[in-house]
Amino acid sequence: MIMRFRPEDFEECLMSLPIDNWLFVDTEKYYNSEESSELLRPKMLISHLSELKGIQVNGQVVINAFTDFIDIFNTETLSSTFRIILEKAQNMSVKRYQTLGCHLMNHKNDPILFPYLVAIDAKILLKSYIKERTINFRAYTFNEHKSMNRYNELFYKLWFENIDFDTFKSDIVTFEKSDFRMTFSYFIGMTYNKGNITSFRYALMLPSKRVMRCDAFESLFLGQSLEFNDQLKTKMRKIFYDEIKRHRLTINHKIYSEGIFEELIWKVVYDLIERSRNDEKGKNQTSY
Repeated sequence: MIMRFRPEDFEECLMSLPIDNWLFVDTEKYYNSEESSELLRPKMLISHLSELKGIQVNGQVVINAFTDFIDIFNTETLSSTFRIILEKAQNMSVKRYQTLGCHLMNHKNDPILFPYLVAIDAKILLKSYIKERTINFRAYTFNEHKSMNRYNELFYKLWFENIDFDTFKSDIVTFEKSDFRMTFSYFIGMTYNKGNITSFRYALMLPSKRVMRCDAFESLFLGQSLEFNDQLKTKMRKIFYDEIKRHRLTINHKIYSEGIFEELIWKVVYDLIERSRNDEKGKNQTSY
């Protein structure tokens, strides 16, 4: 018999300890289902609470945790980049939740959405029964369990700058050898004006599921033209290998780091900028 709970308000949610034991659901269908995979966890239906819904767009975007995806997708003042990434993340999920909060809390290592949120400096507000605090999503991805469970907290709000990238790319890539396999995901986005890059954001989810944001990479491209040269490639390579060393990415597989650079960094960035350079209008957003 599955234990089920439908709280009357948010305060009642926070009194249901420990929060991490609960499976948060956002539809009556999931709430009432008895799938074998869910039998060991009690269910909490939380999406009916109006205080957990809502979107504000005023330079900064503030989205209450359990806002319905359909409302997010239909908010035209929201960045189209965010809506495209969010829809892609939802479509790739094994279980498609209907609210942002359930998606984030039940898909704790989303390979599409998490790199994007780190790249745009998103922040989350966490609330517990006795306190609340704001953390940068970048820090959350490095200490997911410590961040959420330290004070028995619940995800309450997400906010970020309402950035629309002129061009961007988000994907998952796996490197396989006979004795070796690593899966990464990434987000790269940029804006440009008169042939020069005015904003460049990059985040990479490592096989450990931590998300790496490379500030040196981003600074390198600011003010650069959309024309590549060997000097720029050399600088990219040095930064990349410094990051490998810092994150201990290839201690036991150094032989493969060259292939990772060519495939995951150089080719992706090059292709992205090449498409932008060939865009005569310069402001038609493209993604894939």
